[in-house]
Amino acid sequence: MAEQTFTAEIPMEKQVPTVKVKDWAFQARTDLASYIKTLTIRDDVKPYAEALEKHLLRLEKSITDGTDEAVARATFIETVTNTDYGNAWAFYIDRKTAADLAFHAAAAKVALQQLVNSARDAAVRVSKQNSGGPGSAVGTVIAGLADASTGTTYTGTSGNYAYVTQHPLMAQVLAGTAQAEKWPVTGCAEVDAMNTYLLTTNFTKLSDIPRGKLHFHAETYNWSKGTWQARGACSNCDQWLKKIGAGRI
Repeated sequence: MAEQTFTAEIPMEKQVPTVKVKDWAFQARTDLASYIKTLTIRDDVKPYAEALEKHLLRLEKSITDGTDEAVARATFIETVTNTDYGNAWAFYIDRKTAADLAFHAAAAKVALQQLVNSARDAAVRVSKQNSGGPGSAVGTVIAGLADASTGTTYTGTSGNYAYVTQHPLMAQVLAGTAQAEKWPVTGCAEVDAMNTYLLTTNFTKLSDIPRGKLHFHAETYNWSKGTWQARGACSNCDQWLKKIGAGRI
């Protein structure tokens, strides 16, 4: 027989809700049924889990038939406590905890990706506002920057940084960046976007910049096609973006 171990450090009394017990029992039974489907006859806990499923059904039916919710809950807890020799309750709690953690992790990943994508949305929005291409408002590149820790987005454009107020920390951000392109390091849209972001903060040192939280996206104007299109970081920006732990989409 397959031997399994489960953890149930929190007393059952605290794991069963005291309100909307019937709704909880239905959901718990539904979840447990899905967990049972993963078991085989080699799993010692299977018959006990099936018995727990029946206890949950009785709990639902009892409340439906008019039994006081608190009384039905107490009876359920007492019954399971006195008959669950195969640790079915611990099995349920372990599986439920794992499922909840996976669900929240997936939700967090989706939320983060939406924030990351907002950098692209910000850049594309400005490019659409300048569909005719570079001019007095924007240069040949537009950059979007998303701060995943706040959900805020910022934009910048190539050639603009030299004409705006420059945050003192930008000197440290760009320090050591070698010019690897035909244009100067400070000429990029990403530099302008980073400066715009820093001007909204009270950061004074590089360690203040949240690593892994800043995400950039750039759109460059394709003169031959007359349209804006996504592009990767240039060899100039690659250097300082890596330095501050920023991402690119």
